[in-house]
Amino acid sequence: IFEVVARGTYGWWHQTFLEYLAAAELALAFVSPHVEIQEAFWYLAWDKRKYSRWIEILRLMVGILIYEFRRQGTQKALEWLHALVAQRAASEGDVGDLGLTLAIRSLSEIGETAHLWEEPAFLELEEAVANTWTQAVLEAADRGHEVRQARLLYVAEEIGHFNPSVVQAVANQLMASITGKNARIRKVIIQALGRLGRYAPAGFIMQALSDKHSKVREAAAYALAELEEYAPIDALIQVLKSENRAVRAAAMLALGEMRKVDLREILLPGLHDEDYSVREETVR
Repeated sequence: IFEVVARGTYGWWHQTFLEYLAAAELALAFVSPHVEIQEAFWYLAWDKRKYSRWIEILRLMVGILIYEFRRQGTQKALEWLHALVAQRAASEGDVGDLGLTLAIRSLSEIGETAHLWEEPAFLELEEAVANTWTQAVLEAADRGHEVRQARLLYVAEEIGHFNPSVVQAVANQLMASITGKNARIRKVIIQALGRLGRYAPAGFIMQALSDKHSKVREAAAYALAELEEYAPIDALIQVLKSENRAVRAAAMLALGEMRKVDLREILLPGLHDEDYSVREETVR
């Protein structure tokens, strides 16, 4: 666990050890029989939630509360997660969506624990958090807030670990929101859908390869590539025969980004495509 940093000085072999031990100590304090200890450590954790180096500690804390302290720990974890989400309704708001993103990452930590999916309190919390995130992503895209948009998209993959019914509801909401939207919003919606892992609607994303805007087609290509083993490779190969050169180029880009699959024999004919953009994507 420890390593020699210098003579008489020692450090952690890996930061994960430090993070886990700090999270374990916080969790233990949260369920302490002494109210003053609970309150002191709650305020400590609440104060540190704004610092990036504490994010992993606080995420681990939720998992430890549930796995190690069962019923009492689960109740404390719920209180903590509800407090994070409630910031949005407070006067100061949820600055930088810090409470929302931490709640998402914490729920992801415990998301595929089957017994929790049977708990109405956790299902309701996941539904509320997922819905808030979806609205926040659409709002950021609509207003052109690229930094916020990127921050919210970064945690999209974590939502893929929520209850399957919740993830499906997110996908449905995003797909329903794409109608009538401008290219910037369509692009963000496709990016978000592509990060839902095995719950991503691959067929819907495939349709975006035919979008009239190049940025949306490109987003769809990368989204399909991110699906990795869930990507519809056979369907993409068929798209290479499309009469639309922009669609062929997008499909070529998607297939080219799938580094884990050897598709060289399939992609090579693209070097002789009549359209320059397709040949360019093949070379890349």
